Amino acid sequence: MEKAYLDVSVYDAFTKRMDFIFSEFDNIFVAFSGGKDSGTMMQLVFRYMEDRGINRTVGVFHQDFEAQYKKTTEFVERTFNNYEGRAELYWSCMPMASRTALSSHELYWYTWDPDKKDLWVREMPDRPYVYNLSHNDFDFYIDKMPEEKFYKQFNRYYHQKHGGGKTCCLIGVCADESLHRYSAIVNKKNGYKGQRWLTRQFKDVYTASPIYDWRVEDIWTAVGKLKLDYNHLYDLYYMAGVTLDKMRVASPFHDWAKESLYLYQILEPDTWERLLRRVNGVNFASIYAKTTAMAYRGIYLPDGLTWKQYAVFLLSTIPETMRDRYVGDQSTAEPDDSPVWKHICRCILKNDPGGSHSSWSRKAAQEKKQHSDALKAKYGAFIGVNL
Repeated sequence: MEKAYLDVSVYDAFTKRMDFIFSEFDNIFVAFSGGKDSGTMMQLVFRYMEDRGINRTVGVFHQDFEAQYKKTTEFVERTFNNYEGRAELYWSCMPMASRTALSSHELYWYTWDPDKKDLWVREMPDRPYVYNLSHNDFDFYIDKMPEEKFYKQFNRYYHQKHGGGKTCCLIGVCADESLHRYSAIVNKKNGYKGQRWLTRQFKDVYTASPIYDWRVEDIWTAVGKLKLDYNHLYDLYYMAGVTLDKMRVASPFHDWAKESLYLYQILEPDTWERLLRRVNGVNFASIYAKTTAMAYRGIYLPDGLTWKQYAVFLLSTIPETMRDRYVGDQSTAEPDDSPVWKHICRCILKNDPGGSHSSWSRKAAQEKKQHSDALKAKYGAFIGVNL
């Protein structure tokens, strides 16, 4: 879909969206990652409330991934100090399963793992609003649950804790940063009252992306003109020659972050040393993340092999428990040079058994769902035809 530019600034558009949010929702909280987007959005929300004379209590939620830059922790600490007494604060240090693309032996590493306390990258923060295994009322929590499920269930928890009504979580997503984010906004069929930048999570529980149409230049313009606080890790990125579009504050072990993993060695050697001990595959990824060894920008077929033979070889190099995640029943019937086998090779090299970064895998999953025997039987019987 082609972008359509309107005769209104992104700041004015954000303000109108806040008018809509505060008029529609009973409970509002901000998801704050410690990065530039969510940090800017959060400060703009509270600035909006001050300008409008709104005295409602808004929540701030931060999921602490343990393994992060010191500058990020410093920004989070400054932020929570600043909003203490002004907002309902949630600083979560719950153990969660977080995807790692660094090791072919593991799918996840576990944040704040109590069994590896001696290897933690840093000490757990000690604040009244820090939620951990010994201090929480998260009735939805399951031991080391996946981070995505935790986020979603926290939205419901916040909704129930505040007595129902309608609840909205504000997230700092800028669609301009990736095609995946852009597509998630513009291709959404249903939002909330015609607003596609809102997404329904549960009954009366939504997430909203009020700065989805901001560019990275808009973020930094707002920081400069409005004198907002920000994560000073970005200053180090700039001095290290990292371009604006590559400056990310996220888990360093996800597929989209591993290419910048080497920066820890340059910017924070002490943190890097702890990362090496904490998560398997860190050093390998820092060396080979930008090479074909980890399927960076394509893969090449070794001479004399078919894609199936190459896939079989790669499968032989990983633990047996991981192999079934890459090869399904349908794959075994594919010709040796089928794109399916090439896709499997790419996923193995990227340590991505779900094919999460492949449009092919999503299309294949869709087709499999559409043509399943169950669906054929269901709709065949409905129209009186044997499909």
